[in-house]
Amino acid sequence: YPSPFVVNCTSYGLPLQYSTLTSIYLRLFIKYPVPNAFRYSQHVWIVDSKIEKVFLSIFEHYIPAAVMDLMLILKGKKPKVFALYRFLDRITGVTSYFTTKRVVFATENLRDLKNAVSPEKAEELYTDLEGLDLEDYAKDLVTGAPQYDWKTDKKSKAERIKLIKRMYYFTLFIQVLSIILLFWVLYAAFRLVAHLPFSN
Repeated sequence: YPSPFVVNCTSYGLPLQYSTLTSIYLRLFIKYPVPNAFRYSQHVWIVDSKIEKVFLSIFEHYIPAAVMDLMLILKGKKPKVFALYRFLDRITGVTSYFTTKRVVFATENLRDLKNAVSPEKAEELYTDLEGLDLEDYAKDLVTGAPQYDWKTDKKSKAERIKLIKRMYYFTLFIQVLSIILLFWVLYAAFRLVAHLPFSN
């Protein structure tokens, strides 16, 4: 049998990196808040080490989530933030291989597609994304994505932005407090060990 004609639809003229897309979407979400959001981050940690990832997840996600859930329980509401972050961790765990590795595809067939059609059609067939502005492209999400439909949010846009900012600073406070407590525990442990009697 003849070999099938395989076309890898990739952005060969514009290599896409996870770190580049992340920074673009962070800026986009801050400028154009998403309905029903409860917290935004000002940064995203991208690490290769599993130990670093676990450490960051504990301080970035789980400790603040545990405090938030405790507050929900005290208010008589169902805790849900910790479970949300566990779900997020499972998703990122599955996709991390693809978001942290570089995959190079053969793009010759994609490049040659323009030669397989008429000159008129070739002008409409965009196979090279080299001149594409990713930031402008990302802004189309605001007008087209259903996640940006503010009718689905019970709060007004101003109320949602206020809540997002409040949750950001609250999370930051919990993170700083957790790190201070960690260093205090380590300091106390080292002092205790230093004062233990050692026999030769």
